[in-house]
Amino acid sequence: MPRKPRLIFPGAVYHITVRGNNQQKIFKSLADYLKYIRILREAKKLFRFKLYAFVLMPNHIHLFIAPSEIASISQIMQKINLNYTKYFNHKHKCSGHLFQGRFYSSLITNESYFWVVSRYIHLNPVRAKLCQHPADYRWSSYSAYCQIEYKDDLVDRDELLNFLSANLSLEQKIIEYKKFVEEGIGLKEDYFESLAKELKLVD
Repeated sequence: MPRKPRLIFPGAVYHITVRGNNQQKIFKSLADYLKYIRILREAKKLFRFKLYAFVLMPNHIHLFIAPSEIASISQIMQKINLNYTKYFNHKHKCSGHLFQGRFYSSLITNESYFWVVSRYIHLNPVRAKLCQHPADYRWSSYSAYCQIEYKDDLVDRDELLNFLSANLSLEQKIIEYKKFVEEGIGLKEDYFESLAKELKLVD
């Protein structure tokens, strides 16, 4: 059966999931996490996409990306996945496919869901019982949303904060966003399963 073409148009925003082949770990060391973030940063500089949220889990990755006109989401992910696979196979002396087939993409067309999808991503480590609070997990973008003076350009934090809180001060936006995310800690798994079904998200 031929693959379905991905929807590509200006202004598109995607929730991306990349899984390890056969559920294998794709991060085995501190250096692996740091390398992936470096590759992500280089791809962002090259293709000028917006990155609203991310989390690196031991055997999968979530990215919340808005491509620019320079490159499609497929070109972006091909570059990132290929570079990381080359690094991983060389470092860990293995060969073959690191990732499970194509990446999965869900098109998010309603801005009112942008905070919801980012919370879904930031709570992934909590739901997986890797930590009790999203701020405790090092390999996600949540820390960017907890700082008043965020000087890194990896995460386009302020743009996401503006989607629902344009009239508030930056400090108020951060308080509102953190409250929104942390309220999700107490939500039952049924909520996340229903949300995933509604928005076609994949863990």
